[in-house]
Amino acid sequence: MSQVWDTFSKDECGRRATCTICNKSISNAGTNTTNLWNHLKGLHKAKFNELDRLKRGVQNIFDTSEFEDTGTLSSTASTLIASTSSTYSSMTSQVLPALEPLSDTIFNKQTSMKMFTTSQATKLKLDKILAYTIAIDMMPYNVVDREGFQLYTRALCPSYKLPSRRTLTDRRIPDLYKETKMVVENILTNLSCFSLTTDCWTSVSNKPFMAVTCHYLNAEFKLDNVCLGCQELIENHTSENLSDALQLMLLEYNKDIDICIGAITTDYGANILKAVKNLDVPHIPCFGHSFNTAVKNVFKLKQVNTAIEKIKSIQNIFAYSWKSVREKAIEQKRFDLKQVKFPSYSKTRWWSMLDLILVVLSQEPALASFLRTYNNGCFKDRMINEQDVTILKTLTCFSLLEIYLITLQGNHTLQLRRYFLSLV
Repeated sequence: MSQVWDTFSKDECGRRATCTICNKSISNAGTNTTNLWNHLKGLHKAKFNELDRLKRGVQNIFDTSEFEDTGTLSSTASTLIASTSSTYSSMTSQVLPALEPLSDTIFNKQTSMKMFTTSQATKLKLDKILAYTIAIDMMPYNVVDREGFQLYTRALCPSYKLPSRRTLTDRRIPDLYKETKMVVENILTNLSCFSLTTDCWTSVSNKPFMAVTCHYLNAEFKLDNVCLGCQELIENHTSENLSDALQLMLLEYNKDIDICIGAITTDYGANILKAVKNLDVPHIPCFGHSFNTAVKNVFKLKQVNTAIEKIKSIQNIFAYSWKSVREKAIEQKRFDLKQVKFPSYSKTRWWSMLDLILVVLSQEPALASFLRTYNNGCFKDRMINEQDVTILKTLTCFSLLEIYLITLQGNHTLQLRRYFLSLV
């Protein structure tokens, strides 16, 4: 019987249940108790937590009293906050100027974890840190409702009350956005010239966005960048709509499309090329995009594509069958090979295929035996031949290009010359 019935009683007709705490009648025609649990969660939080722990068999093993009077937890928390704040970027320190370590009075003079209270100023600091953590780590708002996170927070600071999801949504995150935007505005105000990069992408929820990044030389004459925004594109992605979106994003920072923009870098999409042309701003093609396109064209060559399709089909065997993974491990052990997994690959990231190629080549004896014998040889048509092996070994030289691509992404320093000198 569900623990929820400790707090509810069924009426005579069996279609409703009455809460023994507030005497409210709740619809409960069948055996489902979800609405009863929801009632407790919404109106009787303490009772809900108590019964929820009983339901899951969780004891109160997280009693923070064991930390009292030792000072260990307090000093650890103080050190953690201090070290974390020291690693913030200069921009973060401008957005969250009050995020220095909390007052020494809190951590050094208390004699018990339960003897101090959190002031309004301290709570605001902690709320800001939480909002920053959620934003920078892309955590969901409901993290504040999760029992483990609540227990962890209470262990660090028992008197601190976590903000609700509504507080985060309506106040803390919007305030953080406004403060961050003000920092970006101050940066742009002091720039006489800068360049832009922009690209369109689709989120996991299938919503289209346009992101715009500003690149500039800072006061120390070092290459730096800042994101101006990431705007959802509801309209069709025509050149006119894209150019309007770019202009509106710049107008949010009181910037016009003028000579202060040295150039805009994009990919080779016809719509974005026309959009930049409409703005009458110099356009520089994205070298990284061109580089990736050139490499992917190699994978489209007939003989290369044949070998690639074979190893894709081999990877699919192990991606959807745990039995095949078990049998593969047996073959790897028989040939005294390291039992490695076959990595997944991405259609848009050619370098992910290199990892799969290297695994296939290193496991070739065990793989050949597996394909010949597994399930009466139903996969033996996927075996790679000598020509395929030669092609795959040739493709492994692309590992140098992968290193080059990673080096190219180091946008705070000019890395190209350093890379080419290392090859000489």
